[in-house]
Amino acid sequence: MIKIVTIVLMIISGLGAIIFGLGNHGIATGIHNLWLHGGIFPAGVSGLLMALPLVLFSYGGIEMLGIAAGEAKEPEKSISKAVNTVFWRILIFYVGALFIIMSIYPWNELGTQGSPFVMTFEKWVYLQLPESLILS
Repeated sequence: MIKIVTIVLMIISGLGAIIFGLGNHGIATGIHNLWLHGGIFPAGVSGLLMALPLVLFSYGGIEMLGIAAGEAKEPEKSISKAVNTVFWRILIFYVGALFIIMSIYPWNELGTQGSPFVMTFEKWVYLQLPESLILS
């Protein structure tokens, strides 16, 4: 639950920076970093193709819903609810967080200074994340 609150707080503060310039001396960052610096695929589509197996493997655990169905009291309700919320969870917590990070920072600034999640959180929320949250 702590990580969910952390990501939601980062998304909200990032939206504040993008729209209103919060934490950036009142200068809205906008979303221009999404297409500047070579666009979304500056080195070509090969990076996407190389990352695709990792992404597919990461979401391969969705079959656990089927295993959980055997142990649920009301599988018709609980499993359908779980399946229907997976899309929204991925959209908000994965795509939403990455949209915020890619809008705030140019792609060529990321990767050399540490975790982009930590950088965003520390810059716009003004809090230091505990090491246990970063490492887990």
